[in-house]
Order: sequence, then structure tokens, then C-alpha cells
Amino acid sequence: MIQNRAAIRYAKAILEFALEQKAEEAVQRDFEQVTATLEQSKDLAKLLESPVMEASEKKEVLGKIFSNQAPATQKAMALLAKNQRINLLGQVAQEYQKRIDAHQGVQKAQVTTAAPLEKALEKEVLGMAQKLTPQKVILENKIDPTLLGGFVLQIGDLQYNASVAQQLRTLKQELTEK
Repeated sequence: MIQNRAAIRYAKAILEFALEQKAEEAVQRDFEQVTATLEQSKDLAKLLESPVMEASEKKEVLGKIFSNQAPATQKAMALLAKNQRINLLGQVAQEYQKRIDAHQGVQKAQVTTAAPLEKALEKEVLGMAQKLTPQKVILENKIDPTLLGGFVLQIGDLQYNASVAQQLRTLKQELTEK
């Protein structure tokens, strides 16, 4: 998804408003639901992007889909609709998640493996990730069946590649240099 400055600004403003209202966790849950729904429903994402449909109609559709949202989230969606920015909802939700994580001192780490991690290995990788940052680490396991073996750990802009493919590339490079 292309980064949008407006989405960043709205996310910052929504976080400030949510903190004032003491509703930051409710908005976080709501935006997690919005992100998941938009990822699962490409039709809804296309509807939000459509220039044909009026913003008020989009707001009405979203109101029906997300009827159990916190008042702060509903106000945020209403603001996006009023300002003709409802198409940025998915980006705003993702940016809000980044901002709330930073506010709470949480760093997300993503470990990519060929198969789901076993609990013991997950704990070991989490310990390794925790050593790389002073923040609390939340580990997300992404499955990539094309990965031959090993894992790739991503924390922010730091990447630790312990995959078999990377080891093979390193070995090939060493052999061709000699």
C-alpha cells in the first residue's frame, strides 16, 4: 500500500483524540477489525476507492458493517467521510496501529518461516528479537512455503536472514570468490 501523508496526519490526530477520550485501546481494536475486514473483502476496499459512490453513502455502508465501534472510532470515520478521505480508512488504520504501538513501547517483529513455529522455537526467536530492541516485542509468524528452511526475522528496518536460501547464496559467493 502506497504511503499517504494524509493518512499519517489523520492517524496522529485520531490517536491524540483517542488519548484525550481515554479510548485508545477501543480505537485500536476497532481499527484492527477494519484492517482485517478490508484485507478479507477486496470488494469493500474497492468500494472505498470508488469515485462514483458518494462519501455519505460510503459512510453509511461502513456504519452498517462496523456498527459496534467505539464512539471515538465512529467520529474518526465520520471525519474521514466529511473531508472526502474515507478512501484512506485502511491506511489510517494501519498508521494508527504503528503510532499506538510506539506510544505503548511495543515493537512488532515478523518471523517468516516455511511452516508454523513450534512453541519452543517461537520462544527462542522471541528471546533473540528481545535482545535486539529495548522495547517489548510482539512476534508475528508469517508462513512462506517458498522458504526452503530456516527463518527470516524482521524488526523495524533490521533484518536477520537465517534461511537456507541465504546460507546457500553465501556459500555460492564464497566458492566463486575462491
